[in-house]
Amino acid sequence: MTADEAAGCGIDATVVVAGSRHCITGRGNGPIDAFTRGLRNATGAEIRVVDYHEHALGEGADATAVAYVEIAVGNGTHAFGVGRDRI
Repeated sequence: MTADEAAGCGIDATVVVAGSRHCITGRGNGPIDAFTRGLRNATGAEIRVVDYHEHALGEGADATAVAYVEIAVGNGTHAFGVGRDRI
């Protein structure tokens, strides 16, 4: 991921769809927006973030963080994801 105050945020990611790997690229006002735009560009689907929540599972600089994301595809299907990383 790259960040630049004037240009926003960019992301290059690899996603797996039905067992097939795809590289996506997107730009947005932050990493989630950039990733969502990359998915839209790669799939043509109208994907939007409905809800996002993040919290730490512990204290201090070594705490693990968990993020929960709900997305909507078009006017119907909703999907949920959970990611865990170290802060």
